[in-house]
Amino acid sequence: MTNAEIERWCFAIRSLLGFIIAGVACTMDKSLEKDPTELINCTLWARTKANCRDIYQGVKQPELYRSMIFFVIMGCSVPNFTDFLYYYQIEVTGFTQIEYSLLQVLSYITLFVSTFIYSGLLKEWETRNMMLTAMIINMVGAAMTVLFTTQRTFGLPPLVFVCLTSTVTDTLYNAYTTLPANVLVAKLIPENVESAMFAMFTGLLNFSNLFASKELGILINKFIGVYYDSTEDNNLYLVWKLYCTQIACCVVPMCFVWLIPSRSDVKLVQIKLAE
Repeated sequence: MTNAEIERWCFAIRSLLGFIIAGVACTMDKSLEKDPTELINCTLWARTKANCRDIYQGVKQPELYRSMIFFVIMGCSVPNFTDFLYYYQIEVTGFTQIEYSLLQVLSYITLFVSTFIYSGLLKEWETRNMMLTAMIINMVGAAMTVLFTTQRTFGLPPLVFVCLTSTVTDTLYNAYTTLPANVLVAKLIPENVESAMFAMFTGLLNFSNLFASKELGILINKFIGVYYDSTEDNNLYLVWKLYCTQIACCVVPMCFVWLIPSRSDVKLVQIKLAE
């Protein structure tokens, strides 16, 4: 297939997924909104006050706000260097844009596979143990990236090496973090404040994982000095040093894992909420 044909298939698959999501939304129970007219006519100030009131009720639960603090710490303390790795893969390794795009599609597939791993094997694990395991997996993934960026791929083509290492570590990392975090918070949120609390939790996760972690990566790079300029020489060969710092930073969340409640604590909270 030519590149144009691959792009058409990518857009077709995205469109199909969009229609599936829209179809699922149409099948939702209308009774979920008790009074849609009142909700639609609600003013911005009234919505804001209601959401703040719900969040205040939710954070009264110590196990809940401590868990949220941990997940924010985990996201903010581990730097993200994907932008630097992108330029290394394109400029140094020679990946094409299509190959890079396929790697991104592969990452979504790993997220899908991780749901089955969690459902089948990890539901009975202590969340603390899963977070500790996730940090170890993150360290291993960063170590594999260090090998990749120092061109130690054990005789494998670079693309094959990335697929074999990143696919495994990304799948396991998502299985040990993404779903357990949402399941834990869902169990701890009191009734009638679910929407506001989940919205805040999702916002905090996006802030820590998508913004703060990248800003931390940029700050660390000020001391290492990796740069790229298409008109000048670059030192992208130093990217491995960035991932060495990521390995070290994975220790930070491990020091705060005690913030996460145990399974017995969660059960006690659920009993209390049910009363």
